[in-house]
Amino acid sequence: MSQRTATKSRIASRTLAAVSVGAVLPVLLSLGLAAPASAETDPEWAPVFEYLSANGVPQATQDEVVAKIAAGEIPESLRASTVPVETYEELLPTSHNLVEKFSDGSVRVTEFEVPDEEALAPGAGARAITGCTYTTGTGYSNYANCSVNIVTELATTKFKASYSRNAQFGQITAASTPQVVASYGSATLPTLSVIRAKSSGSLEALAQLHSYYTSHTGTSSEDLYLSLRVNASTAWSTNY
Repeated sequence: MSQRTATKSRIASRTLAAVSVGAVLPVLLSLGLAAPASAETDPEWAPVFEYLSANGVPQATQDEVVAKIAAGEIPESLRASTVPVETYEELLPTSHNLVEKFSDGSVRVTEFEVPDEEALAPGAGARAITGCTYTTGTGYSNYANCSVNIVTELATTKFKASYSRNAQFGQITAASTPQVVASYGSATLPTLSVIRAKSSGSLEALAQLHSYYTSHTGTSSEDLYLSLRVNASTAWSTNY
C-alpha cells in the first residue's frame, strides 16, 4: 500500500447500482448498451458518472471512460497488471481506503475495514464497528468479521475475514461471505479460499477471492482477484 497519505472528509467510493452475487447465483447480464451522450441524457450510465465524479475525475475524462465501457472495453481500474498514475490513502474512522487513478481516467478504491481509534486503544477490549471487532492482549491483536472491498466502475468484490497478529506471525482464522457486484457485464460466482493460514518468513498469510468478469458485448474479459494478506506487523489487501 502506498505511503502517501491524504485524509479525506468523505468516502470517495460510491457503490454502483448493480446486481449482487452472493453464494447462490452468478450475475448474468446481457445489456446491449448504446454509447452515452451525457450523464444528463443517459440515466443508465448515471452510476458510473457519479462514481467518477465522487472521485474527482473531470467531466471530459468521465465521458471518455464511459464511452470506453459502452464500447465493451474494460477500463484500466479492473486490470490487475495496470500501474496507476496517482495513488493516495483516505484514513476514515472505520476504514482505510487506497484510491488508485489510472491513465485512462478510471479509478479503483480498495476499502479495508478497521475499528476506530477508541477500539484500538490499549485495554479497550472488544468493540463492534459495523461488524468489525478488535481485541488485544500482551503481544497479540485479534480482528474479527472485518470487510475487505475493492470498488471499480464495473465491479465490486468483497468478503469478510478474521485474522490475528503477534510478534512471530500473522494468521487468518476465517474468510467468508464472498460477493461480486457487477455492472454493464457479467461476473461468475466468486470462490474464496484461505491459501495460507499462517505467515512464514517472507510469505504472508493469504485469503483470496476470485471471479471472472465479461463485458456486456462479450468481447473483453478479466480475472477479478481480492486478497487479504497478513504478517506479524500488518494486514493489507490487494487485487491480485
